[in-house]
Amino acid sequence: MQTFRVSFVGKIKRTIERFGLIEKGDRIITAVSGGPDSVALLLSLYELREKIGFELALCHFRHGVRPNDFRDVEFTRDLASKFNLPFFLGEGDASSFAKERGMSLEEACRFLRYSYFEELLKREGYDKVALGHTLSDNVETFFMRILKGSSLSGLKGIPPKRGFYIRPLIEVTREDVLDFLKEVGVNFIVDETNFSERFFRNWVRLRLIPFLTGKVPSLNRIVGRVIELLREDEDYMSNIASKVIKALPIEKRGKNIYFKIDENFIQLHPAIKRRVIAGILYENFYRGEPERLMSEKMSKLLKIFGSMEGSKEFKLSGGIVLRREYEKVFIGYPESRNAEKKEVLVVGSGVYHIGDWIFNVRDAIMTEENLLNVGKFVAVFSKEKVRFPLIFRMRKEGDRIMIREGLTKKVKEFFIDKKVPYSVRDKIPLLVDSEGRVIWIVGYIQNMELLPKKDEEVIIFEARRYEGADR
Repeated sequence: MQTFRVSFVGKIKRTIERFGLIEKGDRIITAVSGGPDSVALLLSLYELREKIGFELALCHFRHGVRPNDFRDVEFTRDLASKFNLPFFLGEGDASSFAKERGMSLEEACRFLRYSYFEELLKREGYDKVALGHTLSDNVETFFMRILKGSSLSGLKGIPPKRGFYIRPLIEVTREDVLDFLKEVGVNFIVDETNFSERFFRNWVRLRLIPFLTGKVPSLNRIVGRVIELLREDEDYMSNIASKVIKALPIEKRGKNIYFKIDENFIQLHPAIKRRVIAGILYENFYRGEPERLMSEKMSKLLKIFGSMEGSKEFKLSGGIVLRREYEKVFIGYPESRNAEKKEVLVVGSGVYHIGDWIFNVRDAIMTEENLLNVGKFVAVFSKEKVRFPLIFRMRKEGDRIMIREGLTKKVKEFFIDKKVPYSVRDKIPLLVDSEGRVIWIVGYIQNMELLPKKDEEVIIFEARRYEGADR
């Protein structure tokens, strides 16, 4: 392989050294589609494998999209045989997968391909997967994300290294690749779908980039430098955001997460706050989906964290909800708020159940001890002033309660004054008399007009929640 162009391979080696992509002793799988970029990647790594000291293998993934993709399989298998490299083949049905998951065909292909790479690493004991993204791909991604309204984080483009994925060609252009392959005389496969403008990336590559390059011939170099500067700034701010995330008291319950914020969080610079929110979402809900949160969405999310007053909610893609209720934050898949809208008739002494609550209702004579026991979860009413049947139910629009003599307040306003989280309000039982008056908000207050006098017959309501109920 002495005909390899030294300058091209030298650039790849400098990129590997600059970003620490490969270490001595690494076992590398090269993902080869058969296109020019992946073929140039394979040839370059083959040339460098003894100089750096790493093992090399080749893998190909067949998406089942094109009728002639067996040609790609045979081409890549022949390459592996030519260079005496281990060969791995993965296969999937991207079209069916896209329909099942409601994805675009591009998304489905990517998901299946990357899932196979990760499974292959674990199964065969390799360390890294080398991918053939070039500077030209990065420039295309830069403009695609600008046009989609990406955040600064998105504009830093495709990283040279992310986890066990490495991109040794990230500092060379597609033109460099084609010149290199022409010089060494190695063929490659031209994917006909690369010329279909129904794919957004292809439109950017075939229309937008040539137009801009006609005006600015050094476009790749200029955008590459901008991406590099953005990456440095992003790395710095992301490190700060990571420290904030580690300090948050995040609690995971199933697929959902909960945490509390404080005034220090509210006062964070928007650039850091944005990265904290995005970091939590990507880590827990959108792992591996770098384009889920565009800048417009993030601007709306930031408004939720402008203060700790009241309750605010934002619906994200995938059925995920981000809700702040005063200082408490919930992110995840919400329960139906109508789940607890049933009613329970109370006809006298006994045990009653509603939602997560158990109520023990009993008759007694009012004593000083009974009066002392009145609290959040114990209500005592004059038997003379309360008439059965009573009803335990959840709140309704227009409900009011007497909080002191001559003064009533809407239950909704009472909850707001007490800073009761919105998601909790529909789970708090109310005790309602036969006239429809709210006489007890369980855990908070009872109608003060109905308090008994000493030695009077009373009805005592004692409330508790099931063990393990979400408080």
